[in-house]
Amino acid sequence: MIHLDAMMDELYRELQETALTKYNEIHKDKIESNRAFDARLNHAILDMANMIMIGAIDRMRSESAQGQFSCVLYECTSRENFNDEFRSLYVLRGPGRWNGLASFFERKGLVSVVKRLNELLNPIDVYLRYDRLTSNTLVCAAWKTT
Repeated sequence: MIHLDAMMDELYRELQETALTKYNEIHKDKIESNRAFDARLNHAILDMANMIMIGAIDRMRSESAQGQFSCVLYECTSRENFNDEFRSLYVLRGPGRWNGLASFFERKGLVSVVKRLNELLNPIDVYLRYDRLTSNTLVCAAWKTT
């Protein structure tokens, strides 16, 4: 009679080693892919923030000279893409889901465009507003004190 215990043990070890090796390769590739995605997203956030900031101060001065206490810094649709990869709204505010602990951007060490603009333009308040008539999302700045 053939001794199957030794053969089965050898097969078991071979399957474990093969699966573990392949799992580690896949996991390493996934981590590298996630890091590349985060870098591209961070680059898109910085690009959009810089693009908005280029004309923001002039727009705010212009609106203030006309007696206004707020202005629109940027406008986009919900389907518009930025850098041909990310939705503009996603780059502006981050993902819409909340898990109760920390937002996706915070866990990744990313700062959304609106939060970044709030930090740069402090004490001016930067916020998102949805315009129902045009179905656009507006990045607004307000400087009213009362």
